[in-house]
Amino acid sequence: MKEDGFTLIELLAVIVILAIIAIIAVPIVLGIIEDTKSSATQRTAELYLNTAEIAITKKNLNTQLYDATCNVKSDGNLDCDGILIEIDMKDKQSIKNGTLVLKNGKIISVIGLEVDGRTYKLDLKGKLVESKAPCMYTGTLKVGTEVVCGIETFNVLETSNGNVRMLASRNITLSDTKPVQTDEFTPAYFSD
Repeated sequence: MKEDGFTLIELLAVIVILAIIAIIAVPIVLGIIEDTKSSATQRTAELYLNTAEIAITKKNLNTQLYDATCNVKSDGNLDCDGILIEIDMKDKQSIKNGTLVLKNGKIISVIGLEVDGRTYKLDLKGKLVESKAPCMYTGTLKVGTEVVCGIETFNVLETSNGNVRMLASRNITLSDTKPVQTDEFTPAYFSD
């Protein structure tokens, strides 16, 4: 009499095949999930900047706020050189900190905009990108001061007339933000 069913070897073969598929599929699915989170966070940052620019434009109807540095407050609103600008956005609580530099009422530089644990900047082409290595230094910059930015190390060579010259360990491009003051180094971001 013939019995219906699978042998132990057939069952083990199926389990091995399923394990191999899982080993291949799990990292791919996790990568897709991470990419989706990153994309959603970047869209939130872009929405915040668009909303901030609209709020700044509205504020400029009553106030002369064309060239300014705006700091993102803990509640998501902006402090632009002492003038409070309220940002009307649903998810602005996810915006933690950052600096926006205005020129002629437009945002020309974004420095260290933190959204849900990710930090963003404007690259040299004006595109919002994730910043992997923020560089922030507060304090007095004197000749010989070492500034560490992510994996890069810079040494201050010279400070004069509000400008700072630094030497990097390799060739990089410094995004142009506002002039660096000799008594305080504003955050700067680098791209290869």
